[in-house]
Amino acid sequence: YKHQIWRLFTSTFLCSGVLTYLMVALFSLKYMSQIEKKMHNSKVFAVIFAFIMMGVNLAYACSGNGASCASVPQVIGLSCFSISLSKSNDTPSDDVCTNYPEPWRFMLLCLLLTTVVFPFNSWIMLVSSVVIGFAMAPLLIRRRTGIITENRKQESVRLRRIPTFTLAGIYTFVLILISSSARTPQEVYTYPYYTGCNLGYSTDVGAFVDNYVSDQ
Repeated sequence: YKHQIWRLFTSTFLCSGVLTYLMVALFSLKYMSQIEKKMHNSKVFAVIFAFIMMGVNLAYACSGNGASCASVPQVIGLSCFSISLSKSNDTPSDDVCTNYPEPWRFMLLCLLLTTVVFPFNSWIMLVSSVVIGFAMAPLLIRRRTGIITENRKQESVRLRRIPTFTLAGIYTFVLILISSSARTPQEVYTYPYYTGCNLGYSTDVGAFVDNYVSDQ
């Protein structure tokens, strides 16, 4: 909307209501901190968070609808990422801590609620969050055995450079493409009574005249 690029970022922190806010708060409290802690690399976690955020919002923007509340798709994407990360391991070993959260029930509950109870949520954002979330771990993450703590090996995660920069380049290209082709809204839509909004009925013609004069 009018090349307001920041909407692709700020929409991730918007909730459509109290229930969706509680869903996001529950995930943040129960799972998000665990995922970041298990990764032992806050920078990599931040990059994954940003890739999911931008991917979901760019997918929605490609449909021509601009930006929307993306907090629930974001936590769904992070849930899928954690599940995918728990299944992948570059260095399998019994000594390595690999018990990443697998919030299958939370993820499926979010999808059920957002498609049945909250049908106004975009299916484009929901589907893209699942696809991007599951793709992030095998595509970008390299898991390796790291430091030894309390007689147990703690793994560390790193980003695969080539896939990371390639994905960042794709996102940048799509962002430029969307920004250059975005249509500026017609000014007529800033006046509700021109588009049929805020209609009213009255037999007093003077009331409509007075309202029109006051708006001018």
